[in-house]
Amino acid sequence: MKRLFIIILALMLSFTASAQWTTRFHKADELKGEDSYWSNLYVSPSGYSMFVCWTNDTEVKIITREGIFDYSDDYVRVLVGFYKGESLVEKEEAYFFVPQGDRDSAYSSSYRNPGLGPKIKEWIKNSGNVRFVAPKFSGADFDMTVKQYKDLK
Repeated sequence: MKRLFIIILALMLSFTASAQWTTRFHKADELKGEDSYWSNLYVSPSGYSMFVCWTNDTEVKIITREGIFDYSDDYVRVLVGFYKGESLVEKEEAYFFVPQGDRDSAYSSSYRNPGLGPKIKEWIKNSGNVRFVAPKFSGADFDMTVKQYKDLK
């Protein structure tokens, strides 16, 4: 369900020339035992990089539409920079989980990086931008700056 939403929004937003945030409410599904939640999607100006987070999950997700992440043992090393304006305030080295069969996606992994997902969401909502840099299997590194979004759910 989450992946389908991401694909549909990415296709819709890929025609735009500027970065964009989209927030969507998902109703509860009693049959499946799922609670309602909000999803937030950021698409980079190029349309080739995306960031996703949800209100019902502590993880955040980065996605590349150009190649796959250069992972080892299902994890990719990601540099996460926290910015105010153009100034780097803090940086962290993290290991994001890259699922089998979906190697163009990486999740913040609360197992390897406790508290990082909520910290990223809080920073984007209240403080500034977050930049992610991660190696890809070929081509240029994944390098995306997610813009501050005060309406982040």
